[in-house]
Amino acid sequence: CMWEEIYFSAPTRKKLFQWGKTNSPCCPHCPDREETWGHIQLACRQFQAMIQQAHNQVMKKIKVRLQQSWRKQRLQVTTWWETPMRIVMEAMGTSMHQEGQWIPDGCCYFTNIKRIVIIEFARTSEYDGVEQTSLECLKKKFQEKEEKYAPLRAEITVLLPDHEVEQATFIAGVKGSIMEREWHENFRRLRVDDTEWEGIKTAAIKQLLEVQHMLWTARRGSEST
Repeated sequence: CMWEEIYFSAPTRKKLFQWGKTNSPCCPHCPDREETWGHIQLACRQFQAMIQQAHNQVMKKIKVRLQQSWRKQRLQVTTWWETPMRIVMEAMGTSMHQEGQWIPDGCCYFTNIKRIVIIEFARTSEYDGVEQTSLECLKKKFQEKEEKYAPLRAEITVLLPDHEVEQATFIAGVKGSIMEREWHENFRRLRVDDTEWEGIKTAAIKQLLEVQHMLWTARRGSEST
């Protein structure tokens, strides 16, 4: 697969250091940090703009797939993307008092069933330095996002007690892995037809691998200049 091809043909400085091929495991752009795959994909100061671009590209893929499904089903959906929640609530005829500063990746309102779904996407490392599985690392990030927005969900529930308030948290690993069960449930919350799930999953993983490759290519280019 693309991940194995990239990893074994061009290992990180930390891996080269472990193999005795270089005298330092540190990132050339962040001397205080080891150059791991996760560091390149998520934290390197040299590539912050591209890291944000990677996030946006995957989020765009999710957004496009949602809109295609809604149009096909002729659903009545109002959406806000990267919009402060106070503005969202004002558009729905109410005002937030405490949590309005939050800006999730998206918020959807299904008018006919009175369902509000907060959308949040994040990439994370499949390895955090301890003996955990890839899925455990993704679950940890998932829980962080769920807890972060819990006060927001609670306030919306108080403001609009006759509405369902849910969250669709999409977590993906930098190697291209996803929390498949949770992603599937998220798309159900967002009223995507089950028959479309396999196509959506394939498109999302493909996009994750593309942004992974984009960042790795940038890293190799910076080293050769």
